[in-house]
Amino acid sequence: MATKEEIIAGLELTVSQAKRTTSLFAEGEYDWKRAGGWTPKEMYAHLAAVAAVIPGLGQGLAAAPEGTDIAQGMDINAMNAQAVGGMASMNFEQIMQAFESNYRKLIDYVRELPDDTMDQKRRFFRSPFPCQTSWRTRLCSTGCTTSTKRIAASSRRCSASASAER
Repeated sequence: MATKEEIIAGLELTVSQAKRTTSLFAEGEYDWKRAGGWTPKEMYAHLAAVAAVIPGLGQGLAAAPEGTDIAQGMDINAMNAQAVGGMASMNFEQIMQAFESNYRKLIDYVRELPDDTMDQKRRFFRSPFPCQTSWRTRLCSTGCTTSTKRIAASSRRCSASASAER
């Protein structure tokens, strides 16, 4: 099980890797569609929105009775579309500012969580898990770091292709 410190370190790693990978982008590359159908701008808008939502979900999670499915009735796809759509008018720099700001708020939120919150068990789409597992693997560092790694790999491939065409 992940400790609070490990979760915070994973979130901080996500921010630092996002900064590192996006600094490697060619001009306009953040608007290039990737194989998965999303642009880096859309991916980072999604991650920024998720980071903003987690503290609210966390409060509901902590207040829910043991065994509750906290995602019951949620339409995750609609939430994603709304969150990304809400940032569509932002430029990439603004999205990255929101991304970092939301992650910093999330890190502060996790830092302030009572230790007993991390040991509670809830459900997310019918899968039982301790709260700390949700923070670590379902909602925070694994998904976000994996997405950041995918963006970086895709960026390197696109940059290599652009260089080869020159």
